[in-house]
Amino acid sequence: MLSDAEYGKVLDNIVIACVDVVIMHKNEILIEQRSSDPIKNEWWIFGGRMQANETFQETAQRGILRELSLNIEDKSRFKELLTLNLRWPTRRELPVTNGCHHLLIAHQINISNEERAVIDKNTSNQRIEWFDVDVIRSKDILPELRLLINAIKKVEVYG
Repeated sequence: MLSDAEYGKVLDNIVIACVDVVIMHKNEILIEQRSSDPIKNEWWIFGGRMQANETFQETAQRGILRELSLNIEDKSRFKELLTLNLRWPTRRELPVTNGCHHLLIAHQINISNEERAVIDKNTSNQRIEWFDVDVIRSKDILPELRLLINAIKKVEVYG
């Protein structure tokens, strides 16, 4: 692991590869209101940066386990959705105003009723909400999140 100062230097010099996941249950999407930069207080999906030697699906699997305590054993359930070039004006690490640059490989997963129950149990005190896809499209959200929502693929409900 790098210190925040070391990682800040990295962010000044390279583009970070990230895998974030659109989590769907029926016609609802799970999103969180972020508590830190980049995009503090904005609604966003779950995931994080890739580690060396990971596949996209392994990164998605690890991120969902870390953030939502949901273990998706079958990595093939994560379906590639869209790739975005994200340049955020701020970041958590100093200097915050240097921002950060991410290459986001977004994936989608449809979850079962049982998996939703696990998420709901483990996230009851967080800034996380389920939104009907049609309702969230009408809200004031980041254009990048709107692109992700508009790219959602209709897939069979899992489980």
